[in-house]
Amino acid sequence: MVLVNSLSLNASILSVGNLVVTEKQGRVLLVGINRPEKRNCVDSETACQLVQAFRDFDADDSVNVAVLHGKGVPLLDGGTVRLPALIGLSRALDLILTGRPVSAKEALDIGLANRVVSCGTALGQAISLAGSIAKFPQQCVRADRASAYHACFSGSLQEALAYERDNGKNVLAAESIQGAKKFVSGIGRHGSFNLLHAPRKDAS
Repeated sequence: MVLVNSLSLNASILSVGNLVVTEKQGRVLLVGINRPEKRNCVDSETACQLVQAFRDFDADDSVNVAVLHGKGVPLLDGGTVRLPALIGLSRALDLILTGRPVSAKEALDIGLANRVVSCGTALGQAISLAGSIAKFPQQCVRADRASAYHACFSGSLQEALAYERDNGKNVLAAESIQGAKKFVSGIGRHGSFNLLHAPRKDAS
């Protein structure tokens, strides 16, 4: 899963510990679990280093998006908790109890995977996607993500709607004016929105 040749030459390589390695690429932070001999199982020491890595990420204004990946082999932890909410209880139990292999096509069809990419390109594709997300207004992105997680894992429908409303107030005040100015200038009209492919321009 690691694409050394795809990494930019100006990337800034950091190290939280020998079990978790971080690397900056522009406004994207790569967080890699480095236990391939244990299939990147997260033990207590690895968990502590992961917590520190994401605390550092949260405190670093120079990066907007983090990509969590496993060195050598993909991550598997937390499946029994997250899987039922992602693909439904029946399908989740099928996979959990049988441990059967799942093809890329089936994973995409049932919602286990969002995208299918060529073998050996997953990390590079994730970095590219993260770079695109990093170009969007970040308060809005984070509020929307938090609302989606809350609705899926934490609250009832009414609680989720209230959470979305309350969590979005500050975002509207902070970013809606700038967004309206972009719309007036033509960005986003008629369903045309090219921010994913446009160079980032920070507001002055």
